Amino acid sequence: MSSGLLPLRETRVTNFSIGSAARGISAIGLAIGLAGCQAATTMIDKQNLDVQTHMSETIFLDPVPDSRKTVYLGARNTSDHPEIDLKQPIAEKLRARGYRLVGDPAAAQFVIQLNVLQAGPVAPDRKNAFLASGYGSGLDALVVGAAAGGLTGYATGNAGAGLGVGLGIATASFLADRLVKDVYFTVVTDIQLSARPVKGGTIRESQVTNRGSGSSTSQSQYSRGVGASAGVTNHSSSGSQNSNARSQSYESTSDFLKFNVRDVAYANQVNLKWENASPLLVEKLSSSVANLFE
Repeated sequence: MSSGLLPLRETRVTNFSIGSAARGISAIGLAIGLAGCQAATTMIDKQNLDVQTHMSETIFLDPVPDSRKTVYLGARNTSDHPEIDLKQPIAEKLRARGYRLVGDPAAAQFVIQLNVLQAGPVAPDRKNAFLASGYGSGLDALVVGAAAGGLTGYATGNAGAGLGVGLGIATASFLADRLVKDVYFTVVTDIQLSARPVKGGTIRESQVTNRGSGSSTSQSQYSRGVGASAGVTNHSSSGSQNSNARSQSYESTSDFLKFNVRDVAYANQVNLKWENASPLLVEKLSSSVANLFE
């Protein structure tokens, strides 16, 4: 009788294994299919390259006669991509508008000073934070970072099947992430634009800087003649205070009205490569800066 029971036990074990494996394989197939659908949606929605620029605020410059269309242009790059060059394309576009580039700021009607702060990939949910933070603010935790992942199991009543489903989802997600990526690249610039008053006058500047806290407030007041104020421009950024903060104030007169602005360009496309995005980002940013001038 014992010899008759052994085959029955073997049959039960075999049927259980086949059933569990079948459920696991079906769930894995479903997971891979879902990941494939998400990848296909991304491929369709992001198939066209999208390149845009945004300035943190609007700047209006007084028009000047052709004889005073002179610009001193200074450009720096402190990003991880020092090959980004904005000076040459901006200069070319200004010349096309009738402006003459000079090497002495004292001989210029306008002075452009800019710095490339960041260039490269950025997390999709952080791309707008560059612009929102404004001129002079830091870029901490805004660039793209590695995301932690985990395994997920379905409640199938079998630990082995759940592990298989989790591995299937993880594998499908990994493959989809490797093959189909929603990529954003940005170039972030801070710009200080200075302009001589068209009708002359005196500009009085005052600046207060809190060293160690990351906050500063500056104010410039332009007046024609005596006691006639033409306008006040405020620029400020703030950060958290700490025990090492030190406050400094500075007052002076200047020949220029100064405007501070942040200009951000970003490119987005599925599986976008930096070498394809960077020339377009440079073109967009240089056009954006040059378009401030009539």
